[in-house]
Amino acid sequence: MGGNAYILDYHKDIEDKIMNEVYTPNQRMQDSWCNIQGEDSTLNYHSHPNSICSGVIFLKVDENSSKLVFQNPFSHTKETYQITPTKGMMAMWPSFLMHGSGDSINKSKERTVLSFNTYWK
Repeated sequence: MGGNAYILDYHKDIEDKIMNEVYTPNQRMQDSWCNIQGEDSTLNYHSHPNSICSGVIFLKVDENSSKLVFQNPFSHTKETYQITPTKGMMAMWPSFLMHGSGDSINKSKERTVLSFNTYWK
């Protein structure tokens, strides 16, 4: 099964899992999307305005996949925090945090993630 077919087949299951595991009565999933990165790609730092919590589920990664890097908003302490992704891992964070791949360059053939934002109802 190709990467795009896999994503389409399992998107609803993953969305249901997110809502069952992290759902609170006043929080709703705002949007979700897939990001497929090829070899030698990077992800610029960005945040998710107009959201409360953002998250990602790593669908296809390997030991050569780029890291998820967060910029620390408190400059007097550690500058960045890095997560090394594993298949099936889910990470969530406050949407205002700047994140991307930092200096980490994706060296895997394909790094596929499902990202999402939540907001208060």
